[in-house]
Amino acid sequence: MKQRFQDSIKELKITLDEIRINNEPEMKALLKYEIFARRQIEDGCFTVERPGLVKLRVVLLCTNYLASNIFKVLEHIQIPYRLEIDGGSILQTRNFELYPYHASRNSSIETKNSIMREASDITTWFDEFGWQKSDEAQPNSRFIQKCISNQEERFELMSNSKFNFAKLGYVELYIETSTSMIKQWNN
Repeated sequence: MKQRFQDSIKELKITLDEIRINNEPEMKALLKYEIFARRQIEDGCFTVERPGLVKLRVVLLCTNYLASNIFKVLEHIQIPYRLEIDGGSILQTRNFELYPYHASRNSSIETKNSIMREASDITTWFDEFGWQKSDEAQPNSRFIQKCISNQEERFELMSNSKFNFAKLGYVELYIETSTSMIKQWNN
């Protein structure tokens, strides 16, 4: 497994370095809220590699180029894999106090298809969020609505508390593949 993804992960980290440089102005603006630590929201990749398993957690700052940046990340990952996503956001009280909502794999947004076996699966996954594979800026409104709905369904953050959604700060992608998944795909 490690050999299968070693080059992909190196290329992915180079891409994330480029994304991080491009996102620096948005990063500085988000850090002014003093809600998240830089290390929590900075574009990056964290890997867990075991003999039969590879897991990636990719953090991307939420900008108008979020869809484009996700696509750049997924270009480096060999299919098949499981893909999940969640957004970290800033919540606001009626008194204008700000609180963080941290993205988590345990509360990731449910999608119709989380197993990517071919390019059409990725296209379908993008469509769910109103995105297209493109290098252009795209609205994140449908994704933000899914984040709000997910937070509400799981935790009732808006209806049973004092919080309102203020801003989407970052996104975490959870990518996982295993030897058993690859064997099933090959058969």
